[in-house]
Amino acid sequence: MKPVYFFICVLGALFIACDDSEKLSNQIDFSSPYVIEDGTDPIQHRRYELYRDYGVSVFFSDTISRTYVGEDFLGNPIYRYETIDLNWEFTSHSNGSMQYSFDYLFLPEQQSIALDFAENFLRKATGAMRPFCMFLTDTLKVANLASETIETPDYLNNFRTLVIAQVTGYASVQMDSLSTVVLRSMVKSRVLKNANLVARFGAVSSTDNYYSRHWVNDGSNDGLGVTCRWMTGTDGYTAFRVNTCFDEQTVNNCMATGLFASVEEFEDMRAEMLADIGRFGFISGWATSSKVYSPNTVDEDLGYFIDTMLEIGKEEFVNRYGGSELVMEKYEILVDYIEGELGVKI
Repeated sequence: MKPVYFFICVLGALFIACDDSEKLSNQIDFSSPYVIEDGTDPIQHRRYELYRDYGVSVFFSDTISRTYVGEDFLGNPIYRYETIDLNWEFTSHSNGSMQYSFDYLFLPEQQSIALDFAENFLRKATGAMRPFCMFLTDTLKVANLASETIETPDYLNNFRTLVIAQVTGYASVQMDSLSTVVLRSMVKSRVLKNANLVARFGAVSSTDNYYSRHWVNDGSNDGLGVTCRWMTGTDGYTAFRVNTCFDEQTVNNCMATGLFASVEEFEDMRAEMLADIGRFGFISGWATSSKVYSPNTVDEDLGYFIDTMLEIGKEEFVNRYGGSELVMEKYEILVDYIEGELGVKI
């Protein structure tokens, strides 16, 4: 009887222990604060519609939730806060070296205008390019404690959050333009963070060490040996600094120098120059060197390509640079990724 009685006692104790553990267990449901619920308030309803249609949470504060969890031993309430941490990047954390401060949008009229921008942007962005969440604010200030500098950008895109500031005074045309600028910046960021893609792109012009070299070889500078007739002498350098651009102001400035008898002569020179540097896979010179050098790094070179591709589109890019085999090899690498992986139409 004793063994049986002992077994019953142990079993009873286990049941009691289970009951006590259930009483002590945390029954609080910490639901995701990134789920936007519908509401009767017009602003809340619009936030819900954006979340429903695009899967993106839109906030007007970097503190996105406050959940009551209980009381301390003095009876004071304890809350659990969820905040947006802008220090996270795709592969690192700034560890406090960057500080962010904001002036929030409090008025419904301001919030409504900011939501107009959010809707415009999300309508433009493909699924792969939409951020995890958006934070709409009146002002954004970024302090770099290491360099002791302060910036006030219009937007900031990091690992999970797209911050947009100062759009409440924008007209619809300006909002559309800013949406395009932000989207292009995001595409460039995604490309530059793809190490395999950057390596493939860079290999085209780095195999024979074409980066960071003078275009013209004067016999002592290890130049690439570009032979365009406008690439020799002071006038050639002056011409090259501006003549690989295509905007109207550049054409006017170039014609004012008296170097060209007509616009047609200028355009012929530009085509000749682009074909000559295109032999090395480039579409522009290193801006910091007044463009008298080839691009300094792969990332800078890649930036020139992406900016140009997204600005003028595939057809015009091919018309302008299609005669250069190495340029087109780099172009195809980028097109495959931007259109195929990111879903962004060039």
